[in-house]
Amino acid sequence: MARCLALAVAFLLSASPIAANAADPEDNALIINVSKVEIASTLPGICRVDGVVDEVLAGGSFLPNQKLSLQVPCGGYLQPGPILPATDEHQPQLIDPDVLAASKVAGVHLDDAGKLLWTPTPPYRHWGAIWGFRLFEGVGINNRHAV
Repeated sequence: MARCLALAVAFLLSASPIAANAADPEDNALIINVSKVEIASTLPGICRVDGVVDEVLAGGSFLPNQKLSLQVPCGGYLQPGPILPATDEHQPQLIDPDVLAASKVAGVHLDDAGKLLWTPTPPYRHWGAIWGFRLFEGVGINNRHAV
């Protein structure tokens, strides 16, 4: 019995946070088509992104063609703060509002209530891993902010 208990403890300690997160019943990974972006009145701030679910990669709380409204952290060149995409090393990051406004396709990692989760998902086919809100297509940005 002590051997079984030791094995169980070793198994629990070896489980990674990413694997535990991926099995979370509140874990949803989606590809969305962005339909509208409302930029926050002051930046950095929270921008509203409306879209429609194109593909469900994981989870059961959202369906294809379901409409979503997400709160995405955003900031610009003139405001202090990071604008890098979220990665394993960087938790929630501000997305440039010009880039966000021009976006058409994004991957989102959500809980069942539709709140962004800033932890990595496992990689999904050609999409790769998703942290929070991830844009998938390149967009041109106006150089008006260039120094």
